[in-house]
Amino acid sequence: MNAITVSDLTKTYGDHMALDHISFAVEEGELFAFLGENGA
Repeated sequence: MNAITVSDLTKTYGDHMALDHISFAVEEGELFAFLGENGA
């Protein structure tokens, strides 16, 4: 069973696209980290 499901997520800051249509699922009990280019 998925605790988190993300489908087709896009995020922009002005003209800068930070996320471009990403999808993922995190199952119950899993550890998950989503890090940016600079580790933030």
